[in-house]
Amino acid sequence: MRYDALHDRFWATQDFGEGENADVANGVVVVSPTGEKEGELLFARDDVEFVAFSPDFTRAYSGGFDGELHIFDNSRRELCISRTVTGFPHQLSDLTVGSAGQVYVLCQDGTVVELDAEGGFVRDTAHRRQAVWDIQPSREDPRTLYCATDSGVAVARVADSAAGPMVRVEAEYLTGAGFTRRVAPAESGCVGITRDGTVFRSDRDGTVRWRVPLPDLAHTVAVSPDGGRALVATNGGAVELDAADGSRLARFDVDGLPVWATAYLPDGDRVLVTRNGVIAVLDATGASLRWRFDQGEYPKRAWVQDNRLYVVGDGGLKEIEVGVGVAARWSRLLSNTVENAVVCDGLVLASSYGMQLAAYEHAGMRFAGLLEDLPDYPKALTVIRDADGAPYLLVGCRTGLLSLYRVHTDGSRPVLTKLRDHWLPRRPVHYTLRHQDHPTAVADACDTPQARTADATHPGATHPDARAHDAGEAVTAAPPRPTPAATATTAAS
Repeated sequence: MRYDALHDRFWATQDFGEGENADVANGVVVVSPTGEKEGELLFARDDVEFVAFSPDFTRAYSGGFDGELHIFDNSRRELCISRTVTGFPHQLSDLTVGSAGQVYVLCQDGTVVELDAEGGFVRDTAHRRQAVWDIQPSREDPRTLYCATDSGVAVARVADSAAGPMVRVEAEYLTGAGFTRRVAPAESGCVGITRDGTVFRSDRDGTVRWRVPLPDLAHTVAVSPDGGRALVATNGGAVELDAADGSRLARFDVDGLPVWATAYLPDGDRVLVTRNGVIAVLDATGASLRWRFDQGEYPKRAWVQDNRLYVVGDGGLKEIEVGVGVAARWSRLLSNTVENAVVCDGLVLASSYGMQLAAYEHAGMRFAGLLEDLPDYPKALTVIRDADGAPYLLVGCRTGLLSLYRVHTDGSRPVLTKLRDHWLPRRPVHYTLRHQDHPTAVADACDTPQARTADATHPGATHPDARAHDAGEAVTAAPPRPTPAATATTAAS
């Protein structure tokens, strides 16, 4: 919350929205000194992390996990966004304004970007970064692993040794796009999604078969059991692509809600999970709704294993019997959102934002162990096996750390024992800032801006669409951005 000295009021950020927009749309709320709500403006589908003012309070700045910076014209009392800056290398965590009006934006990967008062690029910290966001085994060989990283896709191999399995990174293929958020194994390679809204398919040797831009922020991706389709969860619904060439097959909508997780059932039926926890199962050959279930909590990932649907996120890991409901839940002693989990050998292993790894018995849901104060934030989890078939947990972390744990299933020892660590090399950050100017109108007009855009490329960028840093070039028409109320409801309603 910040005080607006120009209009004698307070601005507050939203994480979850309220009423019909709860877990759907967020923004800023304006409150009088006596506590009355004066107004609000919703502009985000994810957490809003900050609000700050220029020294003279004629501008306000707000943004968050959508990775967009919104610049408000605060010279008058109505809430109005005058410019939106996108294309940052990561989610936005914080912002501060200098005494001369210079703006410093902190991204979640540690990059600090300096902007002028109007959002024009000045410089950054030339930060080098790395993270492992997802790890998926190859379809052909479970000992070949595809790792989604800050710089692209790393291919790793599991090899045997006297001290247990060794994970060796054979190659890392740089995409030149935003960080790779998720990967899904496909024949001879994988399908991945990037932070800048790109879906791509690459072979095991890094050859990119196709690359498709999406208009909305992508969250997860799944490939159908027959390998023919890829289903991408985005803030604008779910998009299904032909896995062979990337052509769009269909778009699916659930009440106009952001879709944050997708999966395929064994028969090819599609699973969509919205930001506010609605699960919709759609027929494999059409768009007819087979089942709808509101489990009430936001998801981070979803997958199908042994004919059960697993959804991880707020409230822990849930095992769901399609057509029935939640059959089991694991969350005990996890202090924050559950980021990821695996089910193997009668155990459930889960990680949380609280830098924890927890173990549970699958059958009885009994708590079996906990590791806390990990050296890094765990993001990716997968199970690998040694030559005798014994399980090991491989954990990918926020700083590019890969940690290997021995999994004990006999109950005589702690479930997880740390074996070794491996760090992926850090890479320079490449990104392209884009500026969208909005009409000088009241809040309703600002909520669905139709204006112009201009690209501003970081000087070191190698993005395929990168151009010289010039905020005045490449002016093109920008489409309106839908609000929740304006998005059509289709088959999944």
